[in-house]
Amino acid sequence: MQEKQQKIIVIGNYELIRTIGQGSFGKVKLAKHIFTNEKVAIKIISKKTLILDPAARIRFKREIKILKLIDHPFIIKLLEVIEDKNYFYIITEFAEGGELFDYIVAHKRVKEPIARRFFRQMIEGVEYCHRLNIVHRDLKPENLLLDSRLNIKIIDFGLSNFTRTDFLLKTPCGSPSYSAPELIQGKLYNGEKIDIWSLGIILFALIVGRLPFYDQNIRILSKKITSGNFQIPSDLSSEVIDLIQNIIQINPEKRFSIKQIKKHPWFSFESQNFKSSKNLFSHLSTKDHFIDFEIIEKMKKYGFNSEEILKLKKNEINEVKEIKEENEEKVEIFKKEKTQKNQINKIRRASIQFGELKTKQIPKKPNRRKSEQIPQKIQKEIITNIENEMEKEKEKEKEKPKEIRGAFDASTTSTKSRKKIMNECLRVLNPNQFPIKKISDFAFKTKVGVVQFEVEIVQIPNLRGVNIIKFKRIAGDIWKFQSVWSDLVSKMKL
Repeated sequence: MQEKQQKIIVIGNYELIRTIGQGSFGKVKLAKHIFTNEKVAIKIISKKTLILDPAARIRFKREIKILKLIDHPFIIKLLEVIEDKNYFYIITEFAEGGELFDYIVAHKRVKEPIARRFFRQMIEGVEYCHRLNIVHRDLKPENLLLDSRLNIKIIDFGLSNFTRTDFLLKTPCGSPSYSAPELIQGKLYNGEKIDIWSLGIILFALIVGRLPFYDQNIRILSKKITSGNFQIPSDLSSEVIDLIQNIIQINPEKRFSIKQIKKHPWFSFESQNFKSSKNLFSHLSTKDHFIDFEIIEKMKKYGFNSEEILKLKKNEINEVKEIKEENEEKVEIFKKEKTQKNQINKIRRASIQFGELKTKQIPKKPNRRKSEQIPQKIQKEIITNIENEMEKEKEKEKEKPKEIRGAFDASTTSTKSRKKIMNECLRVLNPNQFPIKKISDFAFKTKVGVVQFEVEIVQIPNLRGVNIIKFKRIAGDIWKFQSVWSDLVSKMKL
């Protein structure tokens, strides 16, 4: 008897690999380009869903329009949109680092230098949107992805809108815990101001490991937000406390603007560990030089590192031209790569026909060669590589059971054996009522209403006889998830 071969599904020039997410409109799949092997994310949206929901159809069209306008290193990049009889396929770059949400869960409290790096990137991305008169209106850790180098990628512009600095909006939207008080109160609001409030909540969550305002009851949560009262741990630096208090400010007129945030001592703090890009290049004339951080990231791939790229002696500025000449070969490689990408994009656009992409031969990318000799004019300075530090911390956390705090998923403990706890879970979650998909002996997935989540029972290291029951939300509203898991725990005999 022949073994069944796994069916390969191809959308355009992309081969689907596996499901990596579940949104309100449909699934998100990991895929790869069949010629270049480039990994991408494909959001699959049913046309039937859009037909039945006019509001969703408007949000979908607006999101595509916005993504086509945006091109920024800290915002997810739209590659193309494919359409067939039943579905739209939204192809974007793939951020393999996962959600910032999960990073916070894993690290509990993120150190200030690392949080500063994340926050700077968020500010850069949001400021870019605001310059294009675009407001996001749903900024939260779940909508901030991380790439392989742990750089921020802002996603999900479904609730975004076009606006002006002096224009007020009225549509209530976003996630309650990240929503500004004026939005919750149903007042007209400035879109840029509510984005800034949300960034303040995210910064708090990064550094403290919980949300400043939280309650399962929406009415109580709303009262907490509109009061503006929240507690900040005393072990934080006075600078970050001051910045948070000025961003999470209930009066939108007194709330810090992005310009004020960037001037704040905590945001602009410089040390041996990190120097702001603005001051590193303060000796260069902005009229004659433009710093493209995407090019800087590319240069790293060719053998340079951050110190070599970002640090030039002031007395060497007159010799920048000479440095460029010494690296003429690398510049040519950059140009060829850019031309190659343009060719691929042209082929993609030209070959779209009736929802399918015709197969065409794409020239191979030029081989990337690392620099064998670092230019003498670029001097190496001592800067601790933050990314390496973050990777080390990430590796350490892999060996530890995750502890989930605040509004970020949930957990509880029991002194019963893992087998008895599993039986208790299955008793409360009757398989006849709720679908149970077994992952391992002590882990399973299930769905209660619109909330899909994972349950895992883990032994706590160094604590014999104590086990932790972890609840991980996969899809569905976070507030409904909070209600579901707390109800389940209350029914269990632990």
